[in-house]
Parts: sequence; structure tokens; C-alpha cells
Amino acid sequence: IVPVLIKSKNNLKDTELLEDVRHELLNLTDTPYKKQHLYLTKKYVVSGIQAIRYEDIIWAYIVEVSKYGIKAGSNLIVYTKDKKENVIASVTAGNNILDNILEDIHNRNANIKIGYNAENKEFFENY
Repeated sequence: IVPVLIKSKNNLKDTELLEDVRHELLNLTDTPYKKQHLYLTKKYVVSGIQAIRYEDIIWAYIVEVSKYGIKAGSNLIVYTKDKKENVIASVTAGNNILDNILEDIHNRNANIKIGYNAENKEFFENY
């Protein structure tokens, strides 16, 4: 799996970046989150057709999704330095794998603000 669309602020040419992501995926040693179509390489979060460098993520949190007033699941959202919102994983209600994914991402970049709260929202707005 190689992303067609790369969402990463980078000075490399797109082909070089694509090759870097391809190399990372071929040498993947961590357990991928296949059910969520998510791979955490050494440098990137690869989700579907997007790849985001850990160093570009500034804020991440999990949000519940409701349908007709009933909890239907949750989404893992990350914001990057360019203030773009990215939904990188989704699960149905009763599944807590997003907590594990969020922890894994935070372990790769301890500077990421974790959780939706007033302090992190203010940090993001003033970034």
C-alpha cells in the first residue's frame, strides 16, 4: 500500500516523498492497524491515501460520533502544523482501539497535544 495523496509539509519533491513512504511501509516492523487501514511507520502515520509526518502533528484527540442521538462510534482526529484537520481512523461503538493508536502516535512525538480540552484548543488557535 502506497499513498496516492501525501499530506505532509515537506521540502522534498513529491516523488522523493512517495519513495520515502514506500520504503517505510516495506520495512514496517510495528503492528499495523489493518482494520482501521492505518500504518504507523517510523516517520509517518499512513491512513488510507494520506501520509502525515509525526513531526507535523500538533494536536490529536478522539471524538464520539452519534447518529440519531445514539453513539455510533468514534473518530481519531489529528491537526497538522498547517491547521488542517485529518480523520485518520474510525471505529464503531464499543471499540477502544483508538486509545491505543493515539498512545502509539504520542509515543512517536511527545510534543503532540493530546485530548480535546480548553488548553489544547487555545494552543491550537494560537499556533
